[in-house]
Amino acid sequence: MARYRLRFSLQEFDLPPGDTLIGRGPDCRITLVDPLVSRHHAKVRIEASKATLTDLSSRNGSRINGRLIRSVQALSDGDRLRIGTQELVFSEVPSVQLAAHRTGFLSHCASCKLPYPEELTACPSCGSSHVEEDNTLSGVLDDQGRLNWALQMLIDMLRKALTLGRQTDADRIMAQAMANVDERLRSPEQIDESQMEALSLEGLKLDEFQNNAVRAKWVLRTYRRLRKLPARSFAEGVSRLPASSLVSIAEELDDLVACAPIGKLSPREVEGLARLETLRAALHGG
Repeated sequence: MARYRLRFSLQEFDLPPGDTLIGRGPDCRITLVDPLVSRHHAKVRIEASKATLTDLSSRNGSRINGRLIRSVQALSDGDRLRIGTQELVFSEVPSVQLAAHRTGFLSHCASCKLPYPEELTACPSCGSSHVEEDNTLSGVLDDQGRLNWALQMLIDMLRKALTLGRQTDADRIMAQAMANVDERLRSPEQIDESQMEALSLEGLKLDEFQNNAVRAKWVLRTYRRLRKLPARSFAEGVSRLPASSLVSIAEELDDLVACAPIGKLSPREVEGLARLETLRAALHGG
């Protein structure tokens, strides 16, 4: 007799006979922290030798292998379920293989150090196919991996919310991402440079939507605390903010430029510094 599972990110869930509720609500068996997921979004039903997925009239719908479902749909081994911005993989596991079946094994990216399921051919964060062979993990992330994974998930959710024009959701997600980074700054854990840049750019988009510079100010302060400088892409994005918003970040901009570690900058930071200096001079009428 076959058994069924759903794989979500770094976890696997056995699907018992009956209904498994999926959604954002705490009463769901599989809870997805995603603003695009409804409280009770969908359910998987296991009965006899078949499995089905039903969308529970969710706001954003459910998809199987990219197709929006409008009624009860049968599930087959390997089907990919899209719930909000999250992807879950349905699998059928013959009971005779359970003793030898490995779950939760991760590869460790040699480029960005992010752990990811070994079934993937490349790192979902940076795209690298190089892995650290001696560092295959077995299900439990260390603090660095946990924070990297959580931040990347928030960045992806933020990007999706902004694409859909959902500013309220984007505002909430951005606040969570900022809290993730602030937590990292209070500990010895490192902040991934590419993730910080991506978050900075998405924060700028939110500032442009809301006609302020709240996130830009936080980004400048954060880079100051990191003793680093943002790349040119962020500096150019800041320059597109309204003049009234730019005035509000003048103090943070002055502080960051004045304290730049000139002899320790990467080429990207040098370009960013040059652009920030130009912007600073314009703000001061120089």
